[in-house]
Amino acid sequence: MNYALSVEEYILALTLVGAEEAAFSIKEEIFADISEQELEARLDSATNGLLAKNLLLIDGEEEIVDHEFKTFLLSLLNTPRVVRCQIADGTSLITASAFCGDTYKIQQTFYQDRVFRFWDNVPIDQLGTYLHLTDRGESNSELLVSEPLFDGVIDSLLEGKMLSDEDKDLFPSDFLAALINKEGRLNTLFDYQFKSDKVTVTTQLYITDNGQSWSIEQDKDSIQIKSLSIDSLFKKGQPIK
Repeated sequence: MNYALSVEEYILALTLVGAEEAAFSIKEEIFADISEQELEARLDSATNGLLAKNLLLIDGEEEIVDHEFKTFLLSLLNTPRVVRCQIADGTSLITASAFCGDTYKIQQTFYQDRVFRFWDNVPIDQLGTYLHLTDRGESNSELLVSEPLFDGVIDSLLEGKMLSDEDKDLFPSDFLAALINKEGRLNTLFDYQFKSDKVTVTTQLYITDNGQSWSIEQDKDSIQIKSLSIDSLFKKGQPIK
């Protein structure tokens, strides 16, 4: 079961299934600067879009969301864990989220087109493809680097400058190659866990290249670099509680 929705269709669908808070959050994130009149016109167009995709039925004055589609949307809102990744892939920016419940669901959005793509029942061994993470870590070794030195390397790469030998000596060759190949662009991972009325969020930077992924986290005045993988985020195919 796969879906592709424009952002307007997604906002409207969430509103129709009673998820007004989630719809408002997306609206504020993407359409904060447009007028209510323009937004209303966009949502009118979204109605036609959902009708054309057979995800919405109008019966008199009643708007009825397709039952299977409604069940899918509500399942996204009632998951105990969401892993959301902001991925800097060349000139594009991708947001990919894994909704971790009884099964794994994926939502992916490309910044350029703002189309929300959804996949249901995604096998755990395919999550890495969407989240830009390797399946298994290559090493358990950890590295600590001074935060100012690390930031200086990233700034140099983002500005297209050559690294000095001293900069290169800070890192193992495989991690250094990843930084250079990605031109200093780092991804961000947000791990949301929902328990009762409490939400905990952990955040880390990461980078993936040549079949390896590394997490990049602040540790006091240093940057800790260590192996990251789907295996380290998820355990035996189930969300970590």
